Amino acid sequence: MYDSSRGWDSYLETSGTRTVSSETYHNDKTVTLTRAELRQITKEAALEAVGEVLTKLGIQHEQPLEMQRDFQFIRDWRLSSESVKVKAFIAAVTILISGLAGAAWMGLRALLMKD
Repeated sequence: MYDSSRGWDSYLETSGTRTVSSETYHNDKTVTLTRAELRQITKEAALEAVGEVLTKLGIQHEQPLEMQRDFQFIRDWRLSSESVKVKAFIAAVTILISGLAGAAWMGLRALLMKD
């Protein structure tokens, strides 16, 4: 029985066979594939499926270096955006503290000058 946590390799090794029956076609003939053939077919199918998904998302997967640069740009953009948020928060807190300190100083000065 196939266990998804262990993968196909462990299934093929524990099943005691090197071939796996695949689909039955209309003429009821069973196609037997070797492990290498099955691996190649699944690899090609996965690459094709991923390519189609990336194309639908608008990503040009035919140029992997360009795609990596695009993702790096997006990551840098996100990091700089987060940095700006932190710096803006620090600036706001600094302005608030400075304003409170100035108000306290003016109040204390007015209180001392009154006497």
